[in-house]
Amino acid sequence: MNPLILWRLKKFCDEHELDPQEIDTTLTYWEALAHLKSLTPRCSGAEDYDREDMLRWRAEEERYRMEHFLQSYIMAALAGETKAADVGPPIEYATGFSLAAYIRR
Repeated sequence: MNPLILWRLKKFCDEHELDPQEIDTTLTYWEALAHLKSLTPRCSGAEDYDREDMLRWRAEEERYRMEHFLQSYIMAALAGETKAADVGPPIEYATGFSLAAYIRR
């Protein structure tokens, strides 16, 4: 594949939120494009999602988060989005802490 074809396939991946690692360089452009389209629900001939599907998926996501709260909490903490009411606000460390001054007390 030449760079222009790779660029077009990467652009398709960006537009459809696909991982560019899915691009198979051993295929032709049309075969690779067909493979990428098969990974996107809207391009693969699936019907547009209706409101009921979106509500059901959101409910499933909430249920998953409730069942796996620790993983969700850790991911939020790593992203700096800790807002849990039971934990409280993020800890702000005092600046200018001196171990020598603490020992002298």
